[in-house]
Amino acid sequence: MKIKCFGASLLAVGLVSQSFSITFGPTVTVDGNNYTVGGGIGANGISVQQIGNTLAFALPNGFSVGSNKSMFLEYSVFADPGFFLSSISQISGNGIATGTASVAISTSFIGVLNETAPIINYPAGSSFPTFTYSFTSAPTQWTPVKTKIDLNGIGGIAKVSTYNANFNQSPVPEPVSVIVLGSGLGAMLLRRKATK
Repeated sequence: MKIKCFGASLLAVGLVSQSFSITFGPTVTVDGNNYTVGGGIGANGISVQQIGNTLAFALPNGFSVGSNKSMFLEYSVFADPGFFLSSISQISGNGIATGTASVAISTSFIGVLNETAPIINYPAGSSFPTFTYSFTSAPTQWTPVKTKIDLNGIGGIAKVSTYNANFNQSPVPEPVSVIVLGSGLGAMLLRRKATK
């Protein structure tokens, strides 16, 4: 991704999103039970898989009619050395809500990041779109993650069969790159002042 600046032409070193080697691990807690990442189907039909930079959950009992139910996922995610976590895209596959039922997903990133993504509320509908959240805190190479999936089955069916968490990472800017980037921004500001 190139950034165009007046007075300097800069390649955005350290700002291009990369997402090919993020790792999770090594275990995931689902409603208090521990499962190995990539270990296949475990107890109660739970499957936890790592697919590239995506952590995919096949969730048991993700079905609620006439009542409320919550599922809890906990895991850690690690960026490559020299990279920091930049964003997460969340989606619940095979999700559906009918009547007045709904599904809500809330995710917190604790530790160094210490921030919470906005709650995703899915009203009645046959498909749930992907929601992407970009981190705003200082860069970090890893973070514990806690996700809560609320199924509100009052007045209908609330169902979530799978949940995917897809993370992106970006290179940590080198000191020289930061200086060059700052110089380019400074040149742009000087040019703007000169044209006024």
